[in-house]
Amino acid sequence: MIKPPPEFESQFIAAGWTGESRGFHPSSNHHNHIGWDILDSFNDIHIHPESSIGLECAANDIHFQLVQPLCAYAERWQSLLRTKFIGIAFTHKQGGVMWVATDGAVFTSNDITDVFGFVGSDIIAAIRNALMGIRNQPLLNDNESMLNYYGDTYNRGDSHLFDWHLYASQNSV
Repeated sequence: MIKPPPEFESQFIAAGWTGESRGFHPSSNHHNHIGWDILDSFNDIHIHPESSIGLECAANDIHFQLVQPLCAYAERWQSLLRTKFIGIAFTHKQGGVMWVATDGAVFTSNDITDVFGFVGSDIIAAIRNALMGIRNQPLLNDNESMLNYYGDTYNRGDSHLFDWHLYASQNSV
């Protein structure tokens, strides 16, 4: 069973989390993936930030639930990152999705932009980053030299971009 970050545990409890299985069990044809453990721990828990004002950007709500099917951006990045995604939550009042990779890293897509972003190295970091308003690290396509993400411009080589080539080189589907 996965526990929420200690600083947000009271919010999870208020939203209905008990620390017990949420009764979410994938069908037998699914392979082992940390996404199923996350959903079994938090399925249908909806957490709201204490304030919409975050440290670097607007803080986000997280509504844990299975998100299917993969959107086109998630399918493309799943292939490029050499991993498998499971959609584990809606964010941004249903405008964004958290996708967890096989190794537990969490990524995001949204209905506003075509940008795919890295949220955190695991679900604990992703929860903290979303609820505290820490910016996602965008992923830049190889055929792009720059991208605009929520008003910020990122150029190839920008240290704020997620190094997806390094990440992909460490994975094997």
